Amino acid sequence: MFKIYSWVPFFIIAIDQMTKRAASKWGADNLVEWTSFLQGKTVWNKGISFGMLSDAYYNIMVYSLVWIGILLVILAWIKSKNKLDTIGWGLVVGGGVSNLWDRWIFGAVLDFISFHLNDWYFPIFNVADIAISIGAIILMRSLLSIKSKKSKE
Repeated sequence: MFKIYSWVPFFIIAIDQMTKRAASKWGADNLVEWTSFLQGKTVWNKGISFGMLSDAYYNIMVYSLVWIGILLVILAWIKSKNKLDTIGWGLVVGGGVSNLWDRWIFGAVLDFISFHLNDWYFPIFNVADIAISIGAIILMRSLLSIKSKKSKE
């Protein structure tokens, strides 16, 4: 039986897809002001996370590698031994699957959160990118904790 935290990927996919559909109604040239440092602006990202490699040509090999990577992450998620690792893997899996879904259906991923401090602008991102980043931080913390325990032995 799945524990409640095993539903994390499905929750992330649902929230990400709902927020992307809401943002898609803003229109391409509209800027939604939330705060002085956080705005909403829709951008179709044909690259990978945070717009990197957006000019690269994607062929069947790249998609195959992405699918293989996602399958490996799903396997790691299923085999997670503790709650925090399961949540971390769930965030990575949910965000990755949601962004891959957009890429498969629309040919690009809709990014819509624009964050900046003064004149420094962070690349535009979405909820799935946030989930992947937080999940990766959780998993790195877990990995560093394991390495720290082994070095003390």
